[in-house]
Amino acid sequence: MSNLDRSVLATTLLCMALVGFFIVWSNGQNDMPGTGSEASAASPLYALFSALDEDGMEQLFLLSVDPVSPATPDPQQITDLPTGIWDFSVASTAPIIYFSVLKPDGTGELWQYTVGDPAPKILIACAEGPCSNPAAGPSDAFMAFTQRVVNDFSSPMTSPPRLRLLSMQERSIYPVFADSQKLGLEPHWSHDGLWLSFVSPDPPGVGAYQLESGEERLFASTTGESGVWRPGGSQLIFSDMLQTGDLYETHLYRYDVVSEESVDLSLHEFPVEDNNGVWSPDGQWLALRRKELDGPRAGLGKQLWLMRADGSDARPLTHDIGPENEIDYGAPVWSPDGRYLLYHRFPLRGPDITISVWLMDVEAGEQRLLAAPGQRPLWVQ
Repeated sequence: MSNLDRSVLATTLLCMALVGFFIVWSNGQNDMPGTGSEASAASPLYALFSALDEDGMEQLFLLSVDPVSPATPDPQQITDLPTGIWDFSVASTAPIIYFSVLKPDGTGELWQYTVGDPAPKILIACAEGPCSNPAAGPSDAFMAFTQRVVNDFSSPMTSPPRLRLLSMQERSIYPVFADSQKLGLEPHWSHDGLWLSFVSPDPPGVGAYQLESGEERLFASTTGESGVWRPGGSQLIFSDMLQTGDLYETHLYRYDVVSEESVDLSLHEFPVEDNNGVWSPDGQWLALRRKELDGPRAGLGKQLWLMRADGSDARPLTHDIGPENEIDYGAPVWSPDGRYLLYHRFPLRGPDITISVWLMDVEAGEQRLLAAPGQRPLWVQ
């Protein structure tokens, strides 16, 4: 990247930081989930999810959601691609959906769809190898993504992953790292737009990279999960494995990229497998998936839990275990107002094992079916 390119990037990142600060400030600081600003809830809410079509290809569907109304309209199918989609994400400031496509020849494409448009459109073609993990920055000026460059000795799924930045206005692509051989995947933006977290394959761990200064942090982890940024702060939440006696546990850690201090948030009376921690919009609470490995709530599936940002006041939101009703809950996603969670449920027993999308009122503890089949839901606003 030239000096001019870096100057333009630095100016853009400053603007992104101001946007990120305003978004976090407007959320306020609330003591309980579900008491956030109701202004954001005034905009139309949609649930985006994927499901298999009749040919077994994964496609995207969009569903209008009114959390307080029991009526649920039929979902709208927004992709109908012969190869299906690979993965997807949503913009933080507009009702825009991004998704990746893996083509049979080993190349790929990134697509975008704006809610209300007649059809999706191609954002960029990835001729050197497939692109995935699209992540638009807080101002949507840049997108970070993963690209795997295919050669004669590797397949698209096994080629080394590298992080790229796409200028959304110019459609120019830049490497994130100055070292072209440095690997990374699954980028996540900090809310001020100055840092990227990512999965580091070698050495294994969770990385954080300051885009303007080139500062880098690495926290060893073997779970393969990226870090998720706390709103308005310099802290990440991520998982790592540890051995306790004969048991292998998975704990959530809060890591500060400035002070480089880490805190184990999974100190529990029983050994646990915790992952997919996600911050509430005000940064005061964490929703997560937890499987207790011992005790009265031990089961096959992971349940949804809630805890404060320091790990205190942990409590289960679901308790679907046992021989007749064993449910595994997918990664939760907070609604913009912090009152609702979106997730999928996968029955592990019984004649009906259809994976389905559900909504939970965190205050009331009530769950509502939104779509079946469906998986990997995200909010769109």
